[in-house]
Amino acid sequence: AVIPRTVSVDLSSVYSIYGIYTEGTQFSTQGLDRAGSAYSATLLGSELTWGGSFFVFGPPDAPDAATNTTISLPAGQFTQLNMLAIGMYGDQLAQRFTVGYTDGTTSLFTQSLSDYVGSGRNQSYSGESVALAMTYRVTSSGGKDFQPVYLYGYSFNLNGTDRKSTRLNSS
Repeated sequence: AVIPRTVSVDLSSVYSIYGIYTEGTQFSTQGLDRAGSAYSATLLGSELTWGGSFFVFGPPDAPDAATNTTISLPAGQFTQLNMLAIGMYGDQLAQRFTVGYTDGTTSLFTQSLSDYVGSGRNQSYSGESVALAMTYRVTSSGGKDFQPVYLYGYSFNLNGTDRKSTRLNSS
């Protein structure tokens, strides 16, 4: 019998965005949305379990999120890839994610991502789940912007029976 296992991936080497701030902190970075807003560290917390996977968030007030990058995955025979993601500046339709394997083959996934903020932004695209709903985001002035704020979960089925994953690319 195959015993399912969950492996978390450390993303700290690809952090490029300040996405989480401590409440009351004024910041001069552009924040998560590059327009002066970010997730509240208080509401987001430091970790989240979603879809059977455990996610640890980066430190607040520092680079703690990634965008448009290649992420190294542990080599292994996995049947599912769970990830947390969001759309920005409106919904992001038909985003491409590629999982590469040690044998040189790839699996391509196309997923639409709902925008992270605002009433009606949760579009419930196929394959999308709300991993966490929050009531506000923080602003660069140290204030709070009260409106629905989301973090979404996505799960991709992998053919891990004969190939070992090595990377995840998003574009």
